[in-house]
Amino acid sequence: MLVREKGLCGKGAKLLKRRRASAAECAALAQAKKFTSFALGSGRRWFRGRCWGMKLEVKADMIKAFKKDRVKPKCPLGKWRKSRLYDFYAILPPKKV
Repeated sequence: MLVREKGLCGKGAKLLKRRRASAAECAALAQAKKFTSFALGSGRRWFRGRCWGMKLEVKADMIKAFKKDRVKPKCPLGKWRKSRLYDFYAILPPKKV
């Protein structure tokens, strides 16, 4: 789930892919390393597709808050850090059947 364009919540934990990752690929890489949020490069050419697992651990209540205010979601850690290079994503938990 794209939470915020051109902004980051929390700090990067681990570089997962240096180039050409799609949002779906970055999400899969992040999930494989047990991250619940990630940042994907969307800025300048050499940052586009760069994938970072983020330290913010996303919980169900955060997802609800993100969905409630899609225009100006709140960063659970305080303020968003502006970034011209990265977009911030949360990984949605699997739906229960």
